Amino acid sequence: MKTIKLITIGLAFFIASSLVAMAQFASPLAPGNIFPTKHYFGLFIGLGQNIQRGTITPNCPSCEFEKGNKFGFTAGLLYDYKFMENLYVGATLEYNYLGIDAYFREIETHTIEFESPIGTTVREKANVRFQHEANVDIHNLTIMPYIKYEPLEFMFLRLGFNVGYNLTTDILHRKTLDQKVIKLSNGEVASAKIPHLSRNSIVEDGELAGASPFQMYLSPAVGFNLKLGEELTFSPVLSYSKALTNISTIGDSPQVDTWRLIFELRIDITPDREFY
Repeated sequence: MKTIKLITIGLAFFIASSLVAMAQFASPLAPGNIFPTKHYFGLFIGLGQNIQRGTITPNCPSCEFEKGNKFGFTAGLLYDYKFMENLYVGATLEYNYLGIDAYFREIETHTIEFESPIGTTVREKANVRFQHEANVDIHNLTIMPYIKYEPLEFMFLRLGFNVGYNLTTDILHRKTLDQKVIKLSNGEVASAKIPHLSRNSIVEDGELAGASPFQMYLSPAVGFNLKLGEELTFSPVLSYSKALTNISTIGDSPQVDTWRLIFELRIDITPDREFY
């Protein structure tokens, strides 16, 4: 938590310093103000992978899910303000799908029943393998202020700090019989049929235990500018978001990081009076 506070303070100071510099360059009264500021508005969509860090623990004795992942996507709006020749500040409003699918297997001892060669029903205790599957469904809204640097006209580096809220953090926990046959003590092979237990059962369906809706991320990115006209720019962007907060207070630091290939479309909306 101390590390998160230091990162937050550092980013706030960095962004505040950039805004002060932006105000100085944007003011027509500032000395040496020879660079025309620019405003851009855009929209974007991103596709990629959600990656689980830590351990997710649902309302289930000794159930722990690790190393989950799933396809995810991002969409939103952005605003860019170019206040120096190579520097921008801006912000995005984002919707993120941060779902995770995770699995583990376990061996349990159950009484199974099978038909003997003479047609009678026999019951016997045996070790049976089950698979547990957790489908964690997370829908998230974030605001991301950022600073952007353009070392080359066609390339930029961006660092953002996301502050967001999980609209939903739901979990569907299924338990599935993971074998079709069982070898019995007498050497026979029988169908894995357990009385009063279905092959596929739902253990939990609802909100993740201890869900933490407030979220923060650090999001570095690299992108490329492709001019489509005098005012229109298309940019493919590779972005990584590192979670700084947990999705739940239960478990071993359960977090969701993301990789995204983002496609941005920006239009120059600078008023004519700002060209001086």
